[in-house]
Amino acid sequence: MSAKPSLPQRLDPIHRLAQNREDEAARRFADSQRALQQQENQLREMERYLLEYEAGRPGAGLAPAMLANREIFLRQLAEALRWQARAVDEARGRLDLARQQWLGRHRDTGVLEQLI
Repeated sequence: MSAKPSLPQRLDPIHRLAQNREDEAARRFADSQRALQQQENQLREMERYLLEYEAGRPGAGLAPAMLANREIFLRQLAEALRWQARAVDEARGRLDLARQQWLGRHRDTGVLEQLI
């Protein structure tokens, strides 16, 4: 007659599954951190470009059409900055969600480890 597996032996497959889920949540969390960093970097670059472009005052000899085109471009760039700021906010939201999911998985794994 074979001996009945101990509780830690019976819980080992569940623990491995919980650990795999935690690892996947940690990967998603890290991916979200990288995505946020990229979005923030892009926003900073766009802001720097806008400041440089605004600082380059047009010469007095520019034609009215060139001045109008410059103003249109500045408005479009400002709008692009607003869109990029929204993208940063959305990336922050995804990061917060990924963090919460990872913490939940980490807590689940910890409970199983204590039980084992």
